[in-house]
Amino acid sequence: MRHLAALLAIALAPTTACVCNVESGSSSTARPHDHHDEPKPNHPQAKPNQPNHPDQPDPVDPPSDPLADYKPPRLPDGVHECPAPQDPDRAGEPTRPKKWPLTNKQYVELDHGHHSEGKCLVGTCPPGPSMAKPPPSAISFDDALKMVLHDAHTWGGAAGSGGGDRQVAVLELPFTHAEVTIESVSGDGTITVTYEGVELVLAPGQRWDCESTSLDRKPEYTVERTRHTFFENRGILNKSDRKTR
Repeated sequence: MRHLAALLAIALAPTTACVCNVESGSSSTARPHDHHDEPKPNHPQAKPNQPNHPDQPDPVDPPSDPLADYKPPRLPDGVHECPAPQDPDRAGEPTRPKKWPLTNKQYVELDHGHHSEGKCLVGTCPPGPSMAKPPPSAISFDDALKMVLHDAHTWGGAAGSGGGDRQVAVLELPFTHAEVTIESVSGDGTITVTYEGVELVLAPGQRWDCESTSLDRKPEYTVERTRHTFFENRGILNKSDRKTR
């Protein structure tokens, strides 16, 4: 019985691996492999999802454009899209003076107006310039006068302020003033005008309007600029009803 109990005690005892040195007769107990006992590398390891250069700043997304969905305002009923400005130095075809179809006691008046409006859309927009009123112009309603061109300009909002008008005497046709060329006048007072390369034929009492909108974008602000232009034929008038002005 004692012998059987000794065998059972040996069988149930924990097993320990032994590494024996046969020559010296010594033995040592083997330990499980421990990763913490390994020497650590001297260079830092890159962490997942992080750049290898910790001193380099992370990329910054550009700011969104507040006017990405901008659409110009709809044109009012009966108003055309203004033509693009033409090169003022572009030479036109030479034309001969037109024969005046009316008497020397009659003249035709044409109204031409500009209005520029500015609306601040982004940032703090500076005030527009203040436009001085032009000096009055004197017109003599004598036999040489053919037409009177009434030219007016006004500004508002961020585009500026002020404005004025002037009377321009037309003694011969065709006649060019800035971007407007008066080509001819017919016997019933119909006026043919070329404006920025577009021909307009206006009967007495007829009016033509156009409008255009553009964005003036600066680093600090953005202004929406709207330009409204019109022509109106005032018809045939008698010089005797007017005085020099």
